[in-house]
Parts: sequence; C-alpha cells; structure tokens
Amino acid sequence: MIDKQKLRKVASTTRKNVALRVQKDCKITQKMIELLKAEYDTVFCYVSFGTEVDTKALIEKLRDSVKIFVPHTYNGKMKAVMLKEETTVLAVDKQGNLYSESEQVTELLGNPKACVVPLLAYNGNNYRLGYGGGYYDKYLSTHDTLKIGVCYDEQYFDFEREPFDVAMDIIVTPTKIIRR
Repeated sequence: MIDKQKLRKVASTTRKNVALRVQKDCKITQKMIELLKAEYDTVFCYVSFGTEVDTKALIEKLRDSVKIFVPHTYNGKMKAVMLKEETTVLAVDKQGNLYSESEQVTELLGNPKACVVPLLAYNGNNYRLGYGGGYYDKYLSTHDTLKIGVCYDEQYFDFEREPFDVAMDIIVTPTKIIRR
C-alpha cells in the first residue's frame, strides 16, 4: 500500500493527464444537476481550480433555484459562505476562496442539504483522498449533509482510510454514480 503523500503525487499527475476533460466535466455536471436540482435547496460546492472537476458550470446552472454556498478558508478553518447573486465565478485563490478576508460574507448556520467536495482519489469504500489539509474532513464530520465527491473515473485508487477520514455518500464520475 502506497503512503498518502506519494499517492497524492501520483493521483495529482493522473488527474492532470485526464483526456477529454471538457466532455467529462459536462457529463459530471449533468449528473449533478439531475441529482441536486429537484431535492436540495442549499448546496455547499467547492469552486474548482487547476485540474479539479470543473464546478463553475454546475454552480451557474443551480444558482437560479438553489442557494449556493462556497468554501471560505481562513486561519485554518473552513466555513460555508453564501455566493452573492452578483458574484461571477471566474477565479479563486490557492485555497479555493472567492472572497478576500475584508469582504462581508454570510456564513451558513446549520447544515447545507448537500456538499460537493473535490478529491484527488477515491477508493472502493467511497473514501476520498484530498490535499492533506483536513479542511473537508473536519467540516463534514460536524455537519449532517449529503456528501458528494466528484471526480474522473481515472481517479480510483486502492488506499486505506485513516480514522479522521469521512466517507462520501455518493461519488459522481462521468460514467457512474456510486452510492455508499
């Protein structure tokens, strides 16, 4: 079994080399809309950057019928903040923040109905491998929400979970919806 730091490098390279990314992102977005639009009025969704599954189209398509919250990470903690109606999702910082610390943000008090989470890898038990900061595991362990990881099929790896890891309820890839 490969250690998590080495696996992060391998998984990051694998994700970087995914072919037909735009087409696969469209398939994931369509599946996510079908999954979320009818039943969920609040969705906490990461804002993609780099080689992550693109969530910008998903956010734009959902925001007319769903309250969208996005991550705001500051001082080692992540919280869900409301995406303002006038905000255009264009770019994020290295932690996925759309907002600077000086802007007023509305924090979600309570639990979002669903949380869309990035990942570098997933295993057969729907555990995710993230970037190593533990932000999502800490957030998800304290919120009762539907946990959805989105990724490419190529991101499946065999790895052991650690005690603090939180399993996803659903993993969505271009070809599958995997329920726990």
